[in-house]
Amino acid sequence: CGVGNSAFPLMRANHNMFVHACDCSPTAIAALKANPEHDPRRCNAFVADLSSGDYPLREHIPDASIDAVTGVFFFSALDAAAFARVARECQRVLRPGGVVLFRDYSADDVKNGGGGGGGDQAAEERRKRRRSRWGAAVEDDAP
Repeated sequence: CGVGNSAFPLMRANHNMFVHACDCSPTAIAALKANPEHDPRRCNAFVADLSSGDYPLREHIPDASIDAVTGVFFFSALDAAAFARVARECQRVLRPGGVVLFRDYSADDVKNGGGGGGGDQAAEERRKRRRSRWGAAVEDDAP
């Protein structure tokens, strides 16, 4: 969730929405809670490291209680084992028919050598690292 850059616009657009906002950074959660838009009646903000341990949200979020999970620039930071744990946790908290909404880096992003320079050699090095992290699950030239 970071400092609420996704949570606050979603809550502004959906006045009946309740958000569970978690981040591994206590500083980010403190900033979210300090934001004048934070309303604890509509936003349960807490620190949690989703990449370690099984079911790290269990004490904060009941089973099958969430309509949507968002992940913004998060999944690409996980190794394959952590990704599997996070996927299981998403499955646990989502109601039937719930969805995972995510935005992450793509091959065309500046981080991966696209659009903003970095050159073909740098982009290829990043693709190699990504392939070694994800194995065959990632297509090299996926859109």
